[in-house]
This record gives sequence, C-alpha cells and structure tokens, in this order.
Amino acid sequence: MVRQNPFRGSLPEHPQDHIETLEELIPDEYDRCKLFSFSLEGEALRWLNYLATGSLTCWEEIRRAFLREFCTDERYWEVRKQISTFRQGPRESLKNAWGRFRGNELECPHHGYSEPQLLNIFYGSVNLSYKTTLDTASDGNFITRNPEGARRLIQNMTTGRSYEKLDEEIEKTTSPKDNSDLIEIKNSLKSLHSFLQNKHRSDIAQIDDNALSDNALSEGTNSSDPYSVLHVDSFTQAYDTAVKSRTGRERVNIRQALTGNRKTKSEF
Repeated sequence: MVRQNPFRGSLPEHPQDHIETLEELIPDEYDRCKLFSFSLEGEALRWLNYLATGSLTCWEEIRRAFLREFCTDERYWEVRKQISTFRQGPRESLKNAWGRFRGNELECPHHGYSEPQLLNIFYGSVNLSYKTTLDTASDGNFITRNPEGARRLIQNMTTGRSYEKLDEEIEKTTSPKDNSDLIEIKNSLKSLHSFLQNKHRSDIAQIDDNALSDNALSEGTNSSDPYSVLHVDSFTQAYDTAVKSRTGRERVNIRQALTGNRKTKSEF
C-alpha cells in the first residue's frame, strides 16, 4: 500500500502531500517510521540512505528533515507569497479560510515566518465581522494574545456551533439581493434615455423637413451666389434651432430681406 505512490524527489512532486498521505494511511507513529523508507524511490531514497544511522529518532524529525530537503527554493518563495497575500473570500466562512491558510503553511513548513507573524497575517486577512469577533473574544485586541491562545481561539471559532450563525449572517449580508430603490432608479434612467433618443430623432426629422422646404423654394437659384436662398436657408435653420421658433416667421423675413438685396445688386 505504501509503495503505490512512491515519492522520487522530482520537481513536480509535492513533499507535503506525500507526508500527509502517509499520516493518513498509517495512524501509528512507530509503524510510520518503520515503513517510511518503503515510500521512497530514486533520489529521495538515496537521500535517506545517506543520512547517518540514528540521526532521525521519531516521526517529527523525519518529517522536518524530509520537508527541509525537498521543499525547493521555487516552492519556498511561492508559499511565502501565498501566505503574505492571503485573503478571505467575501462569502467564505472562517473555517474554510483557516483551512486554506493552514494548507499554505503546511505546503512548506520552512517558509520563514514566525508564529506571531502568521497569526497577524491571518488576522489582517479576514473580513471585518470576524476581526470584530476575534477582538471581542480577546478583551478588545486579538493581537495581544499569545500565539498558543490565539490559535486555540481560531480553532474554537472554526469548530464551534455557536459561530455557525455568524457565518450564516455574514453570508446573508454579502449575498446579492434585489434592491427596489436601485431598480426604480435604473428604470427611470432607461425611460429618460428613451425619451432623449426619441426627442433627438424628432429634432433631426424637423430639421430635414425644413431643409427640404427651403430647397424647394430655392430651385433655380445659383448655388455659387453668396446671396443665394440656399445660404439664407442655412442661416435661418440655425436661427430657428437656437430660439426654438415653431412658426419660422423670422426665417421668412430674413429670406425676403436678403433676396431683395440680391435683386438690387443684380439690377445695379
């Protein structure tokens, strides 16, 4: 059974996974120490054979020496980054967050962070509601707890039923839900957008109609003449838009005046 998935010491392998598998398959520590060598092959087995006889006397020593040897520099820096940038998810329970954080720790135990540093990182990564609970249970400041007491408190919070309600309440407050006020505002904005679009189309259509009427009146004129009706129409269209004239009376008056000037010039 131990030989089914031997550890060879290659880069893609995860030494922490191998240790955890052995601890799960072989509960008895003495038997685990006796069978450990049978779970190794290749470079990993050669490493064990090179160790001085009697240098490893218990499972904890075997575990530490093994992880120290096969946690590469690449893995070391990767784990340090995972720990330092750890964040609890918006709707993640404290239990799941603590489990993920512990997994990062165990991925490479020689990550270089002290116990107080680890606890400070985790405390800083959790959501505000959990921070408040941790502080309340610590007489106002979680950071003042000693490392052993701090871990015990977190462990109690992740396993106690009394804290399950806190997880449920936090999940409710972060769950997406309909807001009638926001929906009403959204609908109002849609209506306003539709109104402005329709008004814009109506204004364009009115300008086009005026242009067609003016062009009809200016048929037969010379477009190169600076005093032609076409130029008068362009001016009056801009004027009508500015003053919002519905009758166009000013346009007619201006056209007549300029047309009279054009005729006077021609006669002269």
